[in-house]
Amino acid sequence: MSTQDPSASAGQGTTPDPARTPAPDPAQPQAEASPRPQYQQPLPPHHPFAADQPGLSQQEYVQQAAAQGLLPPPSSMHAQHPGGALNIFGIIALALLVLQMVFSAFSPVIYQAVMINGMVNYTALSLLVSVILGLVLVVALVLAIVGVLNRNMSRMRWTAVGSLVSATLGLVGLVLATVIPWLTMAF
Repeated sequence: MSTQDPSASAGQGTTPDPARTPAPDPAQPQAEASPRPQYQQPLPPHHPFAADQPGLSQQEYVQQAAAQGLLPPPSSMHAQHPGGALNIFGIIALALLVLQMVFSAFSPVIYQAVMINGMVNYTALSLLVSVILGLVLVVALVLAIVGVLNRNMSRMRWTAVGSLVSATLGLVGLVLATVIPWLTMAF
């Protein structure tokens, strides 16, 4: 009859007795017995999410991509945009529309200040403000059309397109606001 230590027999292929094994403490986190199996193969370095792989820093990723010819040389990264010149007509048209918006927003203050001083009558002031707003819209519309039609100025072309739409809608609104009161008085 041999007496063996129960802990020594546990390592020899027999399972330990659950009654003798202490219960795990729920307050302490348990380490996993085996690492999780990896089901995915590592991503190639040119893959968009390859930088998210563990063990590959952003600098290493950029160096690998540059070595494989996937990135342009550093001198051409900061070169002039190849799309063409800046669309200055669209930018000026957009600035004029901002000016028109500010003038429209403060026109009631102008009306009030002029009417209090009694310098000009209301009809002449209203006509003057409408003419100024109309001229700004027409100039912005012409600049926007030139900016849209000029294909060489492709950078920030969206300013010309947006100004074209905004100036057109603003001009239609101004014409309707001027014509509809005349039509209502006629009938």
